[in-house]
Amino acid sequence: MRINVSLAILASIGIAVALSQPASGTAKKAVDLKLALDGYVKPHCTIDIPDNKVWFTLLDEAGSASVDFAVNCNQYLKVEITSQNGGLRHEAFNRIPDYAGFSEFVPYDLSLAINAPDAKTLSFESEQIQTTPGRGSIDVIPYSADGTLDLSWSPDEPLIAGEYRDVIEIRVTGDGGSSGHW
Repeated sequence: MRINVSLAILASIGIAVALSQPASGTAKKAVDLKLALDGYVKPHCTIDIPDNKVWFTLLDEAGSASVDFAVNCNQYLKVEITSQNGGLRHEAFNRIPDYAGFSEFVPYDLSLAINAPDAKTLSFESEQIQTTPGRGSIDVIPYSADGTLDLSWSPDEPLIAGEYRDVIEIRVTGDGGSSGHW
């Protein structure tokens, strides 16, 4: 007796099995075939910010700036954010004398939002994420989504002329399918 087996992989996930016996005058017997299939999808998580430098004008009053980015992650997205300076520091911070009534340091609030259904927005204060990274999960899998990093500040005193800087480091990872919490 000869059995023909045809396998067709469907979308790398399912399998179709067709069993047939050649037609003959003999009685047909039932034949069972069991296949165990395992598949693997490589995890990935990336964030793409078009420009690695963002320029904005600081004024002596409250202000804000936004940075758009794209994220692609096939797992629950976890985020870790650090601030190098803990706020916007004047280029000559610690080299200029203390000018009473002026500020050479401006702390800011930071929020990270992803445009995906039910995504949680993460918020941090710059001074807190300088010594300890801010960590959180957006609690969803943002397969391919846009996001926004928003900064807002409100100086307590007038600012000294010149450049104010900080470096924000954002790390994104997936967690392999658990709840996404640290």
